Amino acid sequence: MQRNMMWMAQTPQVFDFYMIYDAYSRLMESEEQLEEDGIVVTDDAMVLELFTDIKVKLVMGDYRNIKVTTTDDLQIARLFAKETDR
Repeated sequence: MQRNMMWMAQTPQVFDFYMIYDAYSRLMESEEQLEEDGIVVTDDAMVLELFTDIKVKLVMGDYRNIKVTTTDDLQIARLFAKETDR
């Protein structure tokens, strides 16, 4: 695949609760068929697109949008916060 056709995705992904709940309900009903078809579901966006007619929308992200799970992450987040205070 050409690089100009690829996107890097960041978390969190955001969905209407009822939409994603309905899509996951359909996924659970279809797990055997998906396995037979060799389809591996990789994330919430794929579930939504597989089981509804809704197209996922992309929004511009930022490398400073990090997930804070460790002390090191917290230190990095503090640096980013100081950067935006200027």
